[in-house]
Amino acid sequence: MRNQRKPTPLPPDDDGRTIAPMDGEGMPWHVPPRPRPPRDPNAEPLRGGALFRYMFSAVGAGLLVVLAFSAAGAAFILFCTQIWFR
Repeated sequence: MRNQRKPTPLPPDDDGRTIAPMDGEGMPWHVPPRPRPPRDPNAEPLRGGALFRYMFSAVGAGLLVVLAFSAAGAAFILFCTQIWFR
């Protein structure tokens, strides 16, 4: 009995209609439905050597990107210290 709250009355000029719905894209609570990728029932899962090659290639590609960005950053720092700030 004590935990029940009385409903707050609406202001006299409010008739209860929604003027602008706030459930839209960009709102933190809006979660659009995710489309499921189509599954191929005839596809075989990767196993053994094929799985290892796939993972090795993915890690190698990531390391290559990191190496490229690191080299560009080092070249920029060298440019700044040796040419620009002299």
